[in-house]
Amino acid sequence: MSWSHIMWARWLKAWGLVLLAGTLGTTGVLAAEETHTQAGPSAVAVLDMAEVLRRHPRLKAELAELRADAARADEILKRRRDELAQLARKLETLKPDTPEHKVLKEQLSARQVALNLDSELQQKELARREARLYQQYYGRVMELVAEHAREHGLAVVLRADRIPGKGFSSADGPRGWGQPVLWNDAAVDITPQIIQRVLDLEAAAHPPAKTGPQSPQKNAEPKTSAAPPPKTKDAGAKAKPAEKPKGKPSAAAGVKPKPQGTRARPTVWRIRLRGDFPEGPAAGGLFAEVQTSLATVIDRLDRAANEPIAAVLLEFGDPNLGPGKVNEFRQAIQRVRAKKKPVMAQLTGADTHQYLVAAACDEIVMAPSGMLMLPGVRAEMTFYKGLLDKLGVRFELLQKGKYKGAAESFTQTAMSPELRESIQAIVDDSYQALVSMVAADRKLDPAEVRALVDQGMFTAQAAQKARLVDHVCYFDEFQETLRQRLGAEELAVVSQPGRPSESESSGLPGFMKFMELAFGTRRTAEKPTTGKKIAVVYAVGMIFEGESATSLFGESVVGSATLISALRTAAEDPKVLAIVLRVDSPGGSAVASDLVWREIRRIKKPVVASMGDVGQRRLLSGDGRRPHLR
Repeated sequence: MSWSHIMWARWLKAWGLVLLAGTLGTTGVLAAEETHTQAGPSAVAVLDMAEVLRRHPRLKAELAELRADAARADEILKRRRDELAQLARKLETLKPDTPEHKVLKEQLSARQVALNLDSELQQKELARREARLYQQYYGRVMELVAEHAREHGLAVVLRADRIPGKGFSSADGPRGWGQPVLWNDAAVDITPQIIQRVLDLEAAAHPPAKTGPQSPQKNAEPKTSAAPPPKTKDAGAKAKPAEKPKGKPSAAAGVKPKPQGTRARPTVWRIRLRGDFPEGPAAGGLFAEVQTSLATVIDRLDRAANEPIAAVLLEFGDPNLGPGKVNEFRQAIQRVRAKKKPVMAQLTGADTHQYLVAAACDEIVMAPSGMLMLPGVRAEMTFYKGLLDKLGVRFELLQKGKYKGAAESFTQTAMSPELRESIQAIVDDSYQALVSMVAADRKLDPAEVRALVDQGMFTAQAAQKARLVDHVCYFDEFQETLRQRLGAEELAVVSQPGRPSESESSGLPGFMKFMELAFGTRRTAEKPTTGKKIAVVYAVGMIFEGESATSLFGESVVGSATLISALRTAAEDPKVLAIVLRVDSPGGSAVASDLVWREIRRIKKPVVASMGDVGQRRLLSGDGRRPHLR
């Protein structure tokens, strides 16, 4: 294995693995009795980079300031939500269809959109600031590591997040099996020395104010001892865990005493729905893999149906859903409920698509300051022919079929009868689906649902009164209710099962993941399949001739050549019994589509088309008492 291969494939993949100058010699680790000053040119040391950054006083102070800024921004957003809730309550007192009611309703919708946008921008800005902080201090610590390595003759510094001297423990489970260091002697752990260098450097750069006599280390973290552990007969054997003290466990041991006769803690999965849920496996681009794909969340729900858990909490974080994803989530929720496992939705607010997913759950919980918006269905088109005429521009197009009216915005001043007929059919179907799903899920009469859609906007209390939600309370209060309902002393709530923890997705690990994506070294583990299988081919994005491509930010286009190649590969694989073509595309080149159509016709195996949102997202938005066109 070449040095450059180790540098790029290992350093980034190991979350902070540091390779310094030199090559890895035959000596694996230093002997326990050796000191760092006696190390040879092939000496190896280990470093817990995450612990160094956690103990960095200046970084902790700046992160605390960042959290304070986030709290202040959240307070401002909360006040804006409270103001919207007050306006929504005022709206309920007005008579529908009056000018005042209409004006206030439009103001509420506009302010809600602005609030959601500001909230999203705030989160992105805070994440950017956090990543920049970690990048800055990571670089500073790396300078100290390089300085320490040169002073002590170290050739390689490896990342290790084990407790010095204890090494690998089976309690770590599979999560720790892929780590680069399974065991190390405390003598080769330079984490305490690097931490002390950081503290000394910070003390020199920021001396404490003299306010009176005090201990020199009053505000400093206690030094970590680097003394080697007692030698055993088998130095390479797995260290034995410390024996547990007999009798009642103490609070100092980190064990909470359990009352006699309490039931075991039931496990509850909390699955957060947030983002766009891109179709298919993670594509390229710096930000593509940061988002959770639709297949990943659906797989998470399917696992919940088969795992020994007590319930599932779906926490809605303003997910961006289209009609295709709504149906995917609803079906996955039904599969969980079919296994007699309750699914509860937690809402801070919801639009039509989000509510349709929540309605498929057993119960809906909404925060007291939340709002529910069911504004009905409408479709709009903007026509530019008048503008083009004034500019002296004539739009030319090739149209086949009277119902192919996508370009009428540039050639007409109003909808043609055929285009109006086709879009009206989609609007009517969407409206009927909305009414029927809400009526069936909430056990309401369809006429009652249509009346509620006419009202359009509800505070949490009004939604509960209308039987659109079941509970109006804060989420910690509902979890307490759920605990009592399950008859448990406490709940074992597992957040985002199967997903890296927050510590791995933000801060230093998040920055390292960003670097992996930037250099293209991150790979998704593929599960080998030995038996028969179904191939899924994704067509996501606009369709063009040539090769597929992905932008820096993960937006993709479908190239006919790439799609045909994927279909052909699946068709020629003897293990593939059938092919599913998952389409989430608004269309594109007629020539490219024709070439793909021809390839599908040539395939002898069954080919099934599975449709995603397909550009229909805007149809289930708007207002009005019945579906209509504008």
